[in-house]
Amino acid sequence: MVPDVRFDDLVVVVTGAGGGIGRAMALAFARRGARVVVNDLGGPPTGGDTPRAELARTVVREIREAGGEAIASTHTVATPEGGEAIIRTALDAWGRIDALIANAAILRDSLFTRMLPEDFDDVVAVNLRGAFCVMQPAFRAMAEQGHGNIVAVTSVAGLCGSYGGANYSASKAGLVGLTKAVAWEGQKYGIKANLLAPGALDTRQSEAFNATGALLPGRPAPDVEPGEEMKLLTADRVAPMALVLAHPSCPVTAETYGAAGGWFHRYWTAHSEGWAGTREPTAEDITQHWEAVRGQSPAGREIDQETFRFALSANQRGLAPLLDQQLTID
Repeated sequence: MVPDVRFDDLVVVVTGAGGGIGRAMALAFARRGARVVVNDLGGPPTGGDTPRAELARTVVREIREAGGEAIASTHTVATPEGGEAIIRTALDAWGRIDALIANAAILRDSLFTRMLPEDFDDVVAVNLRGAFCVMQPAFRAMAEQGHGNIVAVTSVAGLCGSYGGANYSASKAGLVGLTKAVAWEGQKYGIKANLLAPGALDTRQSEAFNATGALLPGRPAPDVEPGEEMKLLTADRVAPMALVLAHPSCPVTAETYGAAGGWFHRYWTAHSEGWAGTREPTAEDITQHWEAVRGQSPAGREIDQETFRFALSANQRGLAPLLDQQLTID
């Protein structure tokens, strides 16, 4: 019989926990006995604007009313000082940190030819640099303890690119490299670091999509009726994978897992068998043997947007047409 995945007396920090996937994870950890630092600056999904501290405090109140332990943090992840303050919140309150869920993120979708440099910089500052700023003090504290788990929330956009989201894709791809490097360095300290690529529509980042069907500002909602299966793409169906990856019993490190609508799977990097010449190779040689060079992994399905759109089969009916209609270049 599989033992219960419990977090009694363990301390978990969740960034971006004021809503959506972060909130679902914070509540899930608390239900299983964790003491939770609920971190959220309280800004809108696109960043900027006036932060709303009540987002984190509302989640803390939910946890406490259910009998759990939690405290709020409204520090930004985007600066070293903010990241340090977030981890210090856990250490000051409970003297330890057992798991960090680096989930805070923003997005500012725009076609590449129209993307403003500041929109690229701001997204990378929160999604990638922000993860670094909170991971580093957490790593140091975990190294002193001799154990700890880090879960970085990446995205399929970071694995295969996202049409209309070059900044978001770049930030989430960078997060993969960052987390795997942290995983290798953490081995001698008993620290594990893995990635979670979630799929959920009931999030703050999806608010505009859910309300209007529009993924980009100014785009009208397409006349597409999503199937009932789309209701499976919830934050609550992502949280169980976060529990597994953040638990002391997690058997892996430096790996990437997907969670969408109750479908759980692993992503990995592969290479083809390739072709090797017996003499000094030329561009013409490579062209001649292109099929062997390109190859195809026998281990699983090649990951691209088309594969992912239909990977959930009936669960994703209606999503691909929405994406196609919303992200067509004028």
